[in-house]
Amino acid sequence: MKITKGFTLIELMIVIAIIAILMAYAVPAYRDYTVRAKAGEALSLSSHLRAFISEAWVASEDLANYDSGMNGVPNAADITGEYVSQVTVTDGVIVVTLFNDPTLVGNTMTLTPLEPGMGGNTGTSLLWECTSSLANKYLPINCRTP
Repeated sequence: MKITKGFTLIELMIVIAIIAILMAYAVPAYRDYTVRAKAGEALSLSSHLRAFISEAWVASEDLANYDSGMNGVPNAADITGEYVSQVTVTDGVIVVTLFNDPTLVGNTMTLTPLEPGMGGNTGTSLLWECTSSLANKYLPINCRTP
């Protein structure tokens, strides 16, 4: 009597089919994750500007003169990253322009300061509202809308 060891062709085909099904879900999810990580650079590059503008608002309660290149705010082209082409500030509103990825190119993230009494802000400091032209699934968790 001959004893054979190994897998049958049917068993191998079932394993390949299961792997293909798993990959059909994993690859798009991974792509969304990588784009979201690239878009997250916009928030990290703007964090020091948000802190600076918040301090300026606490000192003067006026953001009218806080534009790129004025009153200590860096020029727009001075703040760049691998996926951020520039960070522009106009009256305290921060606009981050994204590039260098097919999904990100031409999109922006806008961080708008909400003074107390606006947008549910009841404190004495600024809260920030994040809006973007990117699809919600590509936004960092701090910028997503429900």
